[in-house]
Amino acid sequence: MKTLEAKAELIKLRALFFLFGLGIMSWVPRFPEVKAALHLTNGSFGSLISTGSLGSLISLLTVGHVVHRIGVKRVLHVASFFLMATMFVLTSTHSSLIFFLTNIVFGAAISAFHIAINAQGFNFQDRTGKFIITQMSGLWSAGALITAFLSGFLVDRVSLHLHVGVLVLIIFLIQTIVINSQPQNFSKQIKI
Repeated sequence: MKTLEAKAELIKLRALFFLFGLGIMSWVPRFPEVKAALHLTNGSFGSLISTGSLGSLISLLTVGHVVHRIGVKRVLHVASFFLMATMFVLTSTHSSLIFFLTNIVFGAAISAFHIAINAQGFNFQDRTGKFIITQMSGLWSAGALITAFLSGFLVDRVSLHLHVGVLVLIIFLIQTIVINSQPQNFSKQIKI
């Protein structure tokens, strides 16, 4: 069984938090294009976007138990896949119904990834005595800020589908590599 030094594990946790912020916020500056593709008013689009909270609520009520039962590593893999897949659909669909259903899954995937990665962060903090959660939140915010700048720059230069598709695919591949590089006991260490 592979073991990770605390320093190496911390680097990987930092990468996952940063990539999480970078990925899920990449489409937000391009909401006007998504709204236009759906042919919705501002109010209708706002209402439709808020449906992601339904998926988040479902995740918040269930994923802690799932993490405890099957482990962080598996939850991160599944959530990462669904984040990527739903981002492709959300930025390419012209159907409000498909957007509605996909947005619920997207909200659930965001919360699942968030719960799993924070569970591992708190576990690391407990094992090492190093207070890292604030730093991890800062890295998430840095990823979100960088993607906002990148998206703003790409708005009139690159299509929404190409921008989000390529970015999310690259993030998914890097996340998969980082998650796979964690030791097997990475997912067995969490006690909720």
